[in-house]
Amino acid sequence: MNKHLKVVVVVSGVMLISGGATAGAASLISGSQIKKNSIPLDRLSKGTQNKIKGVSGQSVVPGPRGVAGINGENGANGLNGAKGDTGATGAKGDPGTNGDKGDKGDSATYEGEHWGQIDRNTEGSPVAQLRSGPFSVGGVQPPLGVGSLGFNVKDSTEKVSFGNQVDFAGDKISDIDDVGFSVFWTGEDRGRSLNNMPNIQFEVDPTPDQPGPTYSSLVFVPNGPANVNTWTDIDATDAAAGWWYFTNGTTAGAVGCGQSGTPCSFDDLQTKIANTAGYENMAVSLSLAVGKGKDHQWQGAIDALRYNNEVYDFEPFGVITRAP
Repeated sequence: MNKHLKVVVVVSGVMLISGGATAGAASLISGSQIKKNSIPLDRLSKGTQNKIKGVSGQSVVPGPRGVAGINGENGANGLNGAKGDTGATGAKGDPGTNGDKGDKGDSATYEGEHWGQIDRNTEGSPVAQLRSGPFSVGGVQPPLGVGSLGFNVKDSTEKVSFGNQVDFAGDKISDIDDVGFSVFWTGEDRGRSLNNMPNIQFEVDPTPDQPGPTYSSLVFVPNGPANVNTWTDIDATDAAAGWWYFTNGTTAGAVGCGQSGTPCSFDDLQTKIANTAGYENMAVSLSLAVGKGKDHQWQGAIDALRYNNEVYDFEPFGVITRAP
C-alpha cells in the first residue's frame, strides 16, 4: 500500500447562466475553491473511500515511529523565591530521666601520718615541703616515684628538720647497719660551700640505763658531691661519704665524736659507743629526721631515706615505706 496517498477529486458540474441564453459554459472547480474539511467521506466514490480506509475497509496501519529528536537546551534557572517566615517554636519536650550516679572517686590521702616538720628543731621561716620532682629535660628525676622533700633555707639564721617522732623511739643505735639518702643540690648551693649539704639526724638518749645526759642529736653530714643539678645517692656508713658527731658536749667528749675536731666515721662511731661505759645501749628517744643546719643558704631536695631494711620515699602526698 502506498504510504502517501494523494486523492485527486475532480468535480464537474454545469453552471447555467440565465439571461436569455439557452446554452452556457462549463468550468472546472479548482482546489482553492473548496473549503478545507468540507467534503464528507460518503460523498466520495467507493474506490476513493476504500483507498482512504485501506484494504477491505480496515484502517490504515501507521508507519514505524520516527527517531526521537534532540533534546532542547535547558532553560535558565528561575529566581529564588523570597525567604519564608520563621515557623513557630515547637512545644517543649518532656525532661529526660536522670542518669545513674557515678562512683565516688578516691580522695587523696596522706601516707605516713607520723612524718612531718619537727617544729622544735626548726628556726626562722624555712620551707620543708613534699613536692613533685625535680625533673629536667636531660632525664633527671627523683630516684623513687615522682616526688621528693624540698628544703628552702634562707641563710645562717634558719634551720629546718623533717622527720618521724613516733616510729623509731627505742631503737638502739648499735642495731643500725644501713643508713643513707639521695640528695639533689644546685651549683649555687655548692658555690656557697663545698660541704653545703643537708643532714640525717637521730634524737637519742645517750645513757638510757643510768643517770647522765638524757638528750643529744646524733648527726651525719655528707661531703658535697662533685655533680650538681642531679641526684646523688649517699651511703652514710661509708667513711668517705661524710662524718658523724654528737651535739651534746658531754656525750661528744665521752664517746669521742664531736662536731669540732673529733668527727667519726660510722664504723668508728659504733665501735666507740660499744666501748664507752654507760653508753652501750644508746637508743633513739624521739626522732629520725633529715634537716639543714644553720650555716648557708640552700635550695634542694631529699629522697629515698634508708634506715636498715626500709626505704622512705618522699612523695607529694606523703611518705611511703618501701623495701630497699
